[in-house]
Amino acid sequence: FAAGPTDDPEDDDLSTDPDADLPWPDPERLSAWLAPRTWPEGTRHLLGKPLEIPWLQHLLRHGNQAVRATAAIELSTRRRGEPLFEVRSPAYLQSAALPA
Repeated sequence: FAAGPTDDPEDDDLSTDPDADLPWPDPERLSAWLAPRTWPEGTRHLLGKPLEIPWLQHLLRHGNQAVRATAAIELSTRRRGEPLFEVRSPAYLQSAALPA
């Protein structure tokens, strides 16, 4: 990974790092924010909730495409033999493929 333009004269890519203007996390503020919150050890979460099938199904219906893709992969690993939900298809096809 190389952030931003390089010193290589052969490199025509002069675009800057898209994250260059983002602030770095403040470790003290992050620790203070995490202190009152507890998550069970060994439990994975997505958008602040445990990865359970009802939550993943909700995310398939209401999440943005990146969240739907994550939920689809999680569901496919939990439901062996079922095909991966296609999040790249048009929205009307995705809606029709979801259970009511």
